[in-house]
Amino acid sequence: MVGSTTNLLTDYELFQRKNSKNWWMRFSIRGKGQERISLKTSDRALAERLARDEYYRYQVRAEDGIFTAPAKFERIAKDYLTYVRKQVERGHMRPYRNINDKQVIERYLIPFFGSYRLSQITTPLIKSFVDWRFTYWTEGPGKDIHKHERQRKGRRYFSKVVRKVPSANTVRANCAVLSGIFRYAELIGEIRTGDVPRIPLPKTKPNPRPTFTLDEVYRLILASGERVGEAHLQKRQRYERLVLASYIDIAAYSGLRPVELHNLDWRHIEGFKEHVDSPIGTEYDLRFYAFGKTKPRTAVVHPHVFGSLHNLWSAFEAIHGREPNPDDPVFCNYQGERIKTMRRSLNALLEAEGLKFTASGGQRVTYSFRHFYICQQLLSGVDVYQLATNAGTSVEMIQKFYSKLGPEMFKKELRPSWSNSRVGNSLP
Repeated sequence: MVGSTTNLLTDYELFQRKNSKNWWMRFSIRGKGQERISLKTSDRALAERLARDEYYRYQVRAEDGIFTAPAKFERIAKDYLTYVRKQVERGHMRPYRNINDKQVIERYLIPFFGSYRLSQITTPLIKSFVDWRFTYWTEGPGKDIHKHERQRKGRRYFSKVVRKVPSANTVRANCAVLSGIFRYAELIGEIRTGDVPRIPLPKTKPNPRPTFTLDEVYRLILASGERVGEAHLQKRQRYERLVLASYIDIAAYSGLRPVELHNLDWRHIEGFKEHVDSPIGTEYDLRFYAFGKTKPRTAVVHPHVFGSLHNLWSAFEAIHGREPNPDDPVFCNYQGERIKTMRRSLNALLEAEGLKFTASGGQRVTYSFRHFYICQQLLSGVDVYQLATNAGTSVEMIQKFYSKLGPEMFKKELRPSWSNSRVGNSLP
Protein backbone atom coordinates (compact mmCIF):
# COMPACT_ATOMS: atom_id res chain seq x y z
CA MET A 1 0.00 0.00 0.00
CA VAL A 2 1.51 3.35 -0.98
CA GLY A 3 0.50 6.91 -0.39
CA SER A 4 0.74 9.90 -2.66
CA THR A 5 4.13 11.58 -2.87
CA THR A 6 4.38 15.20 -1.70
CA ASN A 7 7.24 17.66 -2.05
CA LEU A 8 8.10 16.95 1.60
CA LEU A 9 7.40 13.24 2.13
CA THR A 10 7.98 10.21 -0.10
CA ASP A 11 5.50 7.39 -0.61
CA TYR A 12 4.86 5.12 2.36
CA GLU A 13 4.60 1.39 2.38
CA LEU A 14 3.49 -1.27 4.83
CA PHE A 15 5.71 -4.15 5.88
CA GLN A 16 6.06 -6.82 8.56
CA ARG A 17 9.22 -7.59 10.45
CA LYS A 18 10.50 -11.09 10.96
CA ASN A 19 8.99 -12.93 13.92
CA SER A 20 6.23 -10.33 14.25
CA LYS A 21 2.65 -10.32 13.02
CA ASN A 22 2.21 -6.58 13.52
CA TRP A 23 2.34 -4.22 10.58
CA TRP A 24 4.78 -1.32 10.26
CA MET A 25 4.97 1.60 7.86
CA ARG A 26 7.97 3.42 6.42
CA PHE A 27 8.55 6.54 4.36
CA SER A 28 11.17 9.26 4.06
CA ILE A 29 11.12 12.95 4.91
CA ARG A 30 13.01 15.01 2.32
CA GLY A 31 16.48 15.66 3.68
CA LYS A 32 15.68 14.12 7.07
CA GLY A 33 15.95 10.38 6.53
CA GLN A 34 13.55 7.49 6.84
CA GLU A 35 10.82 7.00 9.43
CA ARG A 36 9.65 3.57 10.57
CA ILE A 37 6.50 3.41 12.67
CA SER A 38 4.89 0.42 14.34
CA LEU A 39 1.15 0.36 13.74
CA LYS A 40 0.68 -2.11 16.63
CA THR A 41 -1.85 -4.29 14.83
CA SER A 42 -1.83 -7.51 12.82
CA ASP A 43 -5.06 -6.55 11.02
CA ARG A 44 -4.10 -5.44 7.50
CA ALA A 45 -7.21 -3.33 6.91
CA LEU A 46 -6.80 -1.53 10.22
CA ALA A 47 -3.09 -1.06 9.54
CA GLU A 48 -3.90 0.65 6.23
CA ARG A 49 -6.25 3.10 7.92
CA LEU A 50 -3.73 3.83 10.68
CA ALA A 51 -0.95 4.30 8.13
CA ARG A 52 -2.97 6.86 6.17
CA ASP A 53 -3.70 8.79 9.36
CA GLU A 54 -0.08 8.68 10.47
CA TYR A 55 1.16 9.76 7.06
CA TYR A 56 -1.28 12.68 7.06
CA ARG A 57 -0.07 13.79 10.48
CA TYR A 58 3.56 13.77 9.33
CA GLN A 59 2.61 15.70 6.23
CA VAL A 60 0.81 18.40 8.26
CA ARG A 61 3.78 18.69 10.64
CA ALA A 62 6.19 18.96 7.74
CA GLU A 63 4.08 21.71 6.15
CA ASP A 64 4.26 23.55 9.49
CA GLY A 65 8.03 23.29 9.40
CA ILE A 66 8.21 20.55 12.04
CA PHE A 67 10.37 17.75 10.64
CA THR A 68 11.03 15.82 13.81
CA ALA A 69 9.03 12.69 14.50
CA PRO A 70 6.03 13.08 16.83
CA ALA A 71 7.30 12.46 20.34
CA LYS A 72 6.62 9.27 22.21
CA PHE A 73 4.30 9.52 25.16
CA GLU A 74 6.95 8.56 27.72
CA ARG A 75 9.21 11.51 26.87
CA ILE A 76 6.38 14.03 26.89
CA ALA A 77 5.05 12.63 30.18
CA LYS A 78 8.46 13.02 31.84
CA ASP A 79 8.82 16.54 30.46
CA TYR A 80 5.36 17.27 31.82
CA LEU A 81 6.51 16.34 35.34
CA THR A 82 9.28 18.92 35.05
CA TYR A 83 6.67 21.45 33.91
CA VAL A 84 4.47 20.59 36.91
CA ARG A 85 7.39 21.03 39.30
CA LYS A 86 8.12 24.50 37.92
CA GLN A 87 4.45 25.47 38.12
CA VAL A 88 4.37 24.37 41.76
CA GLU A 89 7.49 26.42 42.51
CA ARG A 90 5.81 29.48 41.00
CA GLY A 91 2.67 28.92 43.04
CA HIS A 92 0.52 28.18 39.97
CA MET A 93 -0.19 24.59 41.05
CA ARG A 94 -0.72 23.06 44.46
CA PRO A 95 2.28 21.17 45.95
CA TYR A 96 0.45 17.83 46.03
CA ARG A 97 0.61 17.76 42.21
CA ASN A 98 4.34 16.95 42.37
CA ILE A 99 3.63 13.69 44.17
CA ASN A 100 0.21 12.82 42.78
CA ASP A 101 0.96 13.35 39.08
CA LYS A 102 4.31 11.54 39.37
CA GLN A 103 2.68 8.48 40.94
CA VAL A 104 -0.10 8.34 38.34
CA ILE A 105 2.29 8.80 35.40
CA GLU A 106 4.90 6.30 36.56
CA ARG A 107 2.48 3.67 37.87
CA TYR A 108 -0.23 3.72 35.20
CA LEU A 109 0.22 6.08 32.24
CA ILE A 110 3.77 5.30 31.10
CA PRO A 111 3.37 1.50 31.46
CA PHE A 112 0.26 1.67 29.25
CA PHE A 113 1.00 4.48 26.76
CA GLY A 114 4.79 4.82 27.02
CA SER A 115 5.81 3.30 23.68
CA TYR A 116 3.07 5.04 21.68
CA ARG A 117 3.61 8.25 19.80
CA LEU A 118 1.15 10.95 20.79
CA SER A 119 -0.47 10.77 17.37
CA GLN A 120 -1.20 7.08 17.91
CA ILE A 121 -3.17 7.58 21.12
CA THR A 122 -6.82 7.57 20.13
CA THR A 123 -10.09 7.65 22.02
CA PRO A 124 -10.59 3.86 21.68
CA LEU A 125 -7.08 3.31 23.07
CA ILE A 126 -7.84 5.56 26.04
CA LYS A 127 -11.06 3.61 26.60
CA SER A 128 -8.90 0.47 26.75
CA PHE A 129 -6.72 2.20 29.33
CA VAL A 130 -9.76 3.02 31.47
CA ASP A 131 -10.83 -0.64 31.41
CA TRP A 132 -7.26 -1.74 32.20
CA ARG A 133 -7.02 0.72 35.09
CA PHE A 134 -10.14 -0.68 36.75
CA THR A 135 -8.58 -4.16 36.82
CA TYR A 136 -4.95 -3.13 37.43
CA TRP A 137 -4.77 -4.34 41.05
CA THR A 138 -7.02 -7.39 40.68
CA GLU A 139 -6.20 -8.88 37.28
CA GLY A 140 -3.48 -6.68 35.75
CA PRO A 141 0.16 -5.93 36.61
CA GLY A 142 -0.75 -4.87 40.15
CA LYS A 143 -1.80 -8.38 41.16
CA ASP A 144 1.91 -9.29 41.47
CA ILE A 145 2.84 -6.22 43.54
CA HIS A 146 2.83 -6.84 47.28
CA LYS A 147 3.88 -3.50 48.76
CA HIS A 148 4.03 0.20 47.91
CA GLU A 149 7.31 2.05 48.25
CA ARG A 150 7.36 5.80 48.84
CA GLN A 151 10.06 8.29 49.73
CA ARG A 152 9.58 11.22 52.06
CA LYS A 153 12.33 13.57 53.23
CA GLY A 154 15.01 11.11 52.12
CA ARG A 155 13.47 8.12 53.89
CA ARG A 156 11.80 5.07 52.35
CA TYR A 157 8.37 3.95 53.49
CA PHE A 158 6.50 0.77 52.64
CA SER A 159 2.81 0.02 52.84
CA LYS A 160 0.72 -3.04 52.09
CA VAL A 161 -1.13 -3.17 48.79
CA VAL A 162 -4.91 -3.16 49.05
CA ARG A 163 -6.33 -5.15 46.15
CA LYS A 164 -9.62 -3.60 45.15
CA VAL A 165 -11.29 -2.08 42.13
CA PRO A 166 -10.77 1.70 42.19
CA SER A 167 -13.71 4.05 42.32
CA ALA A 168 -14.84 5.84 39.18
CA ASN A 169 -13.66 9.11 40.75
CA THR A 170 -10.15 7.71 41.17
CA VAL A 171 -9.98 6.65 37.51
CA ARG A 172 -11.37 10.03 36.46
CA ALA A 173 -8.56 11.68 38.44
CA ASN A 174 -6.02 9.53 36.57
CA CYS A 175 -7.60 10.63 33.28
CA ALA A 176 -7.28 14.25 34.41
CA VAL A 177 -3.50 13.78 34.59
CA LEU A 178 -3.57 12.28 31.08
CA SER A 179 -5.54 15.31 29.90
CA GLY A 180 -2.92 17.58 31.47
CA ILE A 181 -0.18 15.83 29.48
CA PHE A 182 -2.05 16.41 26.22
CA ARG A 183 -2.64 20.07 27.08
CA TYR A 184 1.08 20.43 27.76
CA ALA A 185 1.94 18.70 24.46
CA GLU A 186 -0.40 21.07 22.66
CA LEU A 187 1.21 24.03 24.44
CA ILE A 188 4.72 23.12 23.24
CA GLY A 189 3.58 22.27 19.71
CA GLU A 190 3.97 18.50 19.88
CA ILE A 191 0.35 17.92 18.90
CA ARG A 192 -2.20 19.98 17.05
CA THR A 193 -5.40 21.01 18.79
CA GLY A 194 -7.52 19.01 16.39
CA ASP A 195 -5.49 15.86 17.07
CA VAL A 196 -6.02 15.85 20.85
CA PRO A 197 -8.17 12.77 21.50
CA ARG A 198 -11.39 12.83 23.46
CA ILE A 199 -10.95 11.20 26.86
CA PRO A 200 -13.95 9.00 27.76
CA LEU A 201 -14.52 9.34 31.50
CA PRO A 202 -16.24 6.64 33.57
CA LYS A 203 -19.59 7.70 34.95
CA THR A 204 -19.89 8.30 38.66
CA LYS A 205 -22.86 7.80 40.92
CA PRO A 206 -23.81 10.55 43.38
CA ASN A 207 -22.32 9.51 46.71
CA PRO A 208 -23.06 12.24 49.25
CA ARG A 209 -21.44 11.80 52.66
CA PRO A 210 -23.81 11.57 55.62
CA THR A 211 -24.43 14.85 57.41
CA PHE A 212 -25.03 15.74 61.07
CA THR A 213 -28.07 17.14 62.79
CA LEU A 214 -27.74 20.40 64.67
CA ASP A 215 -27.99 18.54 68.00
CA GLU A 216 -25.21 16.16 66.95
CA VAL A 217 -22.87 19.01 66.06
CA TYR A 218 -23.59 20.71 69.38
CA ARG A 219 -22.84 17.41 71.06
CA LEU A 220 -19.50 17.09 69.27
CA ILE A 221 -18.49 20.67 70.04
CA LEU A 222 -19.36 20.20 73.72
CA ALA A 223 -17.54 16.84 73.96
CA SER A 224 -14.41 18.07 72.20
CA GLY A 225 -14.32 21.15 74.45
CA GLU A 226 -14.62 19.01 77.60
CA ARG A 227 -11.76 16.79 76.42
CA VAL A 228 -9.51 19.85 76.12
CA GLY A 229 -10.10 20.69 79.77
CA GLU A 230 -9.21 17.30 81.25
CA ALA A 231 -6.70 17.79 84.06
CA HIS A 232 -4.28 14.93 83.35
CA LEU A 233 -3.26 16.06 79.86
CA GLN A 234 0.25 17.07 78.88
CA LYS A 235 0.70 20.32 76.96
CA ARG A 236 1.01 18.62 73.60
CA GLN A 237 -2.09 16.47 74.13
CA ARG A 238 -4.10 19.47 75.28
CA TYR A 239 -3.01 21.43 72.21
CA GLU A 240 -3.92 18.59 69.83
CA ARG A 241 -7.38 18.34 71.36
CA LEU A 242 -7.80 22.10 71.12
CA VAL A 243 -6.98 21.95 67.41
CA LEU A 244 -9.58 19.22 66.88
CA ALA A 245 -12.27 21.14 68.81
CA SER A 246 -11.50 24.28 66.80
CA TYR A 247 -11.48 22.35 63.53
CA ILE A 248 -14.95 20.91 64.18
CA ASP A 249 -16.34 24.34 65.04
CA ILE A 250 -14.78 26.12 62.06
CA ALA A 251 -15.67 23.33 59.59
CA ALA A 252 -19.31 23.29 60.73
CA TYR A 253 -19.75 27.07 60.57
CA SER A 254 -17.76 27.87 57.43
CA GLY A 255 -18.72 25.10 54.99
CA LEU A 256 -15.18 24.86 53.61
CA ARG A 257 -13.99 21.59 52.17
CA PRO A 258 -11.35 19.70 54.20
CA VAL A 259 -8.60 20.54 51.69
CA GLU A 260 -9.58 24.23 51.86
CA LEU A 261 -9.42 24.18 55.66
CA HIS A 262 -5.97 22.59 55.66
CA ASN A 263 -4.72 25.12 53.09
CA LEU A 264 -5.71 28.07 55.31
CA ASP A 265 -2.92 30.41 56.40
CA TRP A 266 -3.55 33.32 58.75
CA ARG A 267 -3.16 35.71 55.81
CA HIS A 268 -6.19 34.05 54.22
CA ILE A 269 -8.50 35.25 57.01
CA GLU A 270 -10.03 38.72 56.80
CA GLY A 271 -11.64 40.49 59.73
CA PHE A 272 -9.88 38.58 62.52
CA LYS A 273 -6.51 40.03 63.51
CA GLU A 274 -7.81 43.55 63.99
CA HIS A 275 -10.29 42.21 66.54
CA VAL A 276 -8.03 39.84 68.49
CA ASP A 277 -8.22 42.09 71.56
CA SER A 278 -11.76 43.36 70.99
CA PRO A 279 -14.25 43.09 73.88
CA ILE A 280 -16.96 40.43 73.99
CA GLY A 281 -19.99 41.42 71.96
CA THR A 282 -18.04 42.88 69.03
CA GLU A 283 -19.63 42.18 65.67
CA TYR A 284 -17.24 40.26 63.42
CA ASP A 285 -17.21 40.29 59.63
CA LEU A 286 -15.11 37.23 58.87
CA ARG A 287 -14.09 36.05 55.42
CA PHE A 288 -11.88 33.14 54.37
CA TYR A 289 -9.88 33.01 51.16
CA ALA A 290 -10.63 29.41 50.19
CA PHE A 291 -8.76 27.38 47.60
CA GLY A 292 -7.91 23.76 46.96
CA LYS A 293 -10.34 21.86 44.75
CA THR A 294 -12.10 24.51 42.71
CA LYS A 295 -11.57 28.09 41.64
CA PRO A 296 -10.34 30.23 44.59
CA ARG A 297 -13.02 32.33 46.25
CA THR A 298 -13.65 34.55 49.24
CA ALA A 299 -16.15 32.82 51.52
CA VAL A 300 -18.26 34.66 54.08
CA VAL A 301 -18.25 32.54 57.26
CA HIS A 302 -20.39 32.54 60.40
CA PRO A 303 -19.05 34.95 63.08
CA HIS A 304 -19.34 32.06 65.55
CA VAL A 305 -15.94 30.76 64.36
CA PHE A 306 -14.17 33.81 65.84
CA GLY A 307 -13.85 32.10 69.22
CA SER A 308 -12.14 29.03 67.78
CA LEU A 309 -9.80 31.18 65.69
CA HIS A 310 -8.91 33.11 68.83
CA ASN A 311 -8.17 29.85 70.67
CA LEU A 312 -5.83 28.68 67.91
CA TRP A 313 -4.11 32.09 67.79
CA SER A 314 -3.57 32.16 71.56
CA ALA A 315 -2.34 28.56 71.67
CA PHE A 316 0.21 29.30 68.95
CA GLU A 317 1.48 32.31 70.92
CA ALA A 318 1.80 30.24 74.10
CA ILE A 319 3.79 27.48 72.39
CA HIS A 320 6.05 29.49 70.10
CA GLY A 321 6.42 32.73 72.06
CA ARG A 322 5.18 34.88 69.17
CA GLU A 323 2.00 35.59 67.29
CA PRO A 324 1.43 33.64 64.07
CA ASN A 325 3.01 35.03 60.92
CA PRO A 326 0.75 35.61 57.89
CA ASP A 327 2.11 32.49 56.19
CA ASP A 328 1.75 30.22 59.23
CA PRO A 329 -0.99 27.59 58.80
CA VAL A 330 -4.15 28.01 60.85
CA PHE A 331 -4.25 24.27 61.56
CA CYS A 332 -0.75 23.19 62.56
CA ASN A 333 0.78 20.57 64.82
CA TYR A 334 2.75 21.22 67.99
CA GLN A 335 5.88 21.97 65.92
CA GLY A 336 4.03 24.52 63.80
CA GLU A 337 3.86 22.31 60.70
CA ARG A 338 0.73 22.22 58.56
CA ILE A 339 -1.74 19.46 59.43
CA LYS A 340 -2.82 17.59 56.31
CA THR A 341 -5.62 15.49 57.78
CA MET A 342 -7.77 15.29 60.91
CA ARG A 343 -9.14 11.87 60.03
CA ARG A 344 -7.61 9.85 62.87
CA SER A 345 -8.42 12.21 65.74
CA LEU A 346 -11.91 12.97 64.41
CA ASN A 347 -12.71 9.27 63.98
CA ALA A 348 -11.69 8.62 67.59
CA LEU A 349 -14.06 11.33 68.82
CA LEU A 350 -16.92 10.22 66.58
CA GLU A 351 -16.59 6.64 67.77
CA ALA A 352 -16.40 7.71 71.42
CA GLU A 353 -19.64 9.70 70.98
CA GLY A 354 -21.36 7.00 68.95
CA LEU A 355 -21.66 9.27 65.92
CA LYS A 356 -19.33 7.59 63.44
CA PHE A 357 -22.23 5.91 61.63
CA THR A 358 -25.75 7.01 60.85
CA ALA A 359 -28.76 4.81 61.58
CA SER A 360 -28.70 3.65 57.94
CA GLY A 361 -25.01 2.69 58.15
CA GLY A 362 -23.52 5.74 56.44
CA GLN A 363 -20.04 6.66 57.64
CA ARG A 364 -19.43 10.25 58.68
CA VAL A 365 -16.17 11.93 57.68
CA THR A 366 -14.67 15.42 57.77
CA TYR A 367 -16.64 16.30 54.63
CA SER A 368 -19.87 15.75 56.59
CA PHE A 369 -19.42 19.14 58.28
CA ARG A 370 -19.64 20.85 54.89
CA HIS A 371 -22.94 19.12 54.19
CA PHE A 372 -24.16 20.10 57.64
CA TYR A 373 -23.34 23.75 56.90
CA ILE A 374 -25.13 23.74 53.54
CA CYS A 375 -28.15 22.02 55.06
CA GLN A 376 -28.42 24.53 57.90
CA GLN A 377 -28.11 27.45 55.51
CA LEU A 378 -30.95 26.09 53.37
CA LEU A 379 -33.10 25.49 56.43
CA SER A 380 -32.43 29.09 57.47
CA GLY A 381 -33.75 30.39 54.15
CA VAL A 382 -30.47 31.33 52.46
CA ASP A 383 -30.93 31.69 48.70
CA VAL A 384 -29.55 28.61 46.96
CA TYR A 385 -27.66 30.65 44.35
CA GLN A 386 -25.93 32.77 46.99
CA LEU A 387 -25.17 29.64 49.00
CA ALA A 388 -23.68 27.86 45.98
CA THR A 389 -21.45 30.85 45.22
CA ASN A 390 -20.25 31.13 48.81
CA ALA A 391 -19.62 27.38 49.10
CA GLY A 392 -17.77 27.13 45.78
CA THR A 393 -20.19 24.72 44.14
CA SER A 394 -23.16 24.85 41.76
CA VAL A 395 -26.88 25.10 42.28
CA GLU A 396 -27.21 21.81 40.40
CA MET A 397 -24.86 20.02 42.81
CA ILE A 398 -26.76 21.33 45.83
CA GLN A 399 -30.07 20.24 44.32
CA LYS A 400 -28.65 16.82 43.48
CA PHE A 401 -27.34 16.34 47.01
CA TYR A 402 -30.45 17.51 48.82
CA SER A 403 -32.74 15.45 46.67
CA LYS A 404 -31.15 12.48 48.44
CA LEU A 405 -31.79 13.72 51.94
CA GLY A 406 -35.52 13.02 51.90
CA PRO A 407 -38.33 15.04 53.45
CA GLU A 408 -37.55 14.18 57.07
CA MET A 409 -34.94 16.92 57.41
CA PHE A 410 -37.37 19.50 56.06
CA LYS A 411 -40.48 18.27 57.84
CA LYS A 412 -41.18 21.65 59.46
CA GLU A 413 -40.90 23.46 56.14
CA LEU A 414 -43.15 20.85 54.55
CA ARG A 415 -45.92 21.58 57.07
CA PRO A 416 -46.66 25.29 56.58
CA SER A 417 -49.97 26.91 57.41
CA TRP A 418 -52.05 27.02 54.25
CA SER A 419 -54.82 29.52 53.63
CA ASN A 420 -57.70 29.59 51.22
CA SER A 421 -57.57 33.04 49.66
CA ARG A 422 -61.20 32.87 48.48
CA VAL A 423 -62.67 32.12 51.87
CA GLY A 424 -59.91 33.55 54.06
CA ASN A 425 -59.63 30.42 56.15
CA SER A 426 -56.46 28.67 57.20
CA LEU A 427 -56.31 25.01 56.36
CA PRO A 428 -54.79 22.49 58.76
